[in-house]
Amino acid sequence: MTQTLSQIFIDWIRAGLKQPGKTQFELAKHLNIAHPQITQLLNGRRHLKIDEIPKIAAYLELDPPGFAADEREPIRGAANILSTLERIEGLKPENVAALMSVITGFLEANRARQQQPSPDDQPATAIPRRESQSSQ
Repeated sequence: MTQTLSQIFIDWIRAGLKQPGKTQFELAKHLNIAHPQITQLLNGRRHLKIDEIPKIAAYLELDPPGFAADEREPIRGAANILSTLERIEGLKPENVAALMSVITGFLEANRARQQQPSPDDQPATAIPRRESQSSQ
């Protein structure tokens, strides 16, 4: 049986709250919401907000589902970027191709910008020194 994404996150929160010292009340306080909202969340009557995930992770001291430390490594190279895009559920092949084109354009622009010399890299122009003239 396949779990929904919501259920995966609810299970993650439940597991985290089983740790010593972790409570629904303190989690609610950490999120700056009322305690009943945690109960509603755990019972599936309230949706988890995307901006709450890092806050919950910080309180529980657990990585969110799908965000293990090794998955936070940068995605390098066109092949890895493409395979990541292809894993996104709901994207059609033409969407993947369009996104890949946009990402490639940004990467190339960033590389070009990094390779351009900055004004600090230019040699300083010599300014002739003026000798002071003393009146005789």
